[in-house]
Amino acid sequence: SAETSPPATRDLTPTPTPQRTEEQGAVTAEMVLIPLIRDYIDRMLQDISGMKVLILDPQTVGMVSVVYSQSDLLRKEVFLVETVDDASSSRASMAHLKAVYFLRPSSDNVQKLRRHLSAPRFAECHLFFSNILKIPQIQVLADSDEQEVVQQIQ
Repeated sequence: SAETSPPATRDLTPTPTPQRTEEQGAVTAEMVLIPLIRDYIDRMLQDISGMKVLILDPQTVGMVSVVYSQSDLLRKEVFLVETVDDASSSRASMAHLKAVYFLRPSSDNVQKLRRHLSAPRFAECHLFFSNILKIPQIQVLADSDEQEVVQQIQ
């Protein structure tokens, strides 16, 4: 008669899964987002040749400052960085520079941009947004661009 061994027992005690801290998750998110932000801004600045002014809002200032130093921006022909509020208060003509706006599509930013476009300081304006614009917002911008300085909206 063949000896039978007792059935193998399995330990059904759950093994503890390593806990991720919130800080580790944030680092992972940053590691994913930083290259995406850098790539978007790279494409935005590469495609526009010549001397540029980069116009940002408080949130996009934070995004840009995480991925670029002032020296990096100079290498990309960005000679001035302004906030959309500072740009609103200045009336000095800068027709020799191209404006690159990188803003959140908030109604406040769209209204500021509308005012900028109604009395443009720059020969060209390139509009980039950190999220999707609504159709009515696009219409407001189109109606404000009477001098046709807007070259693109993305």
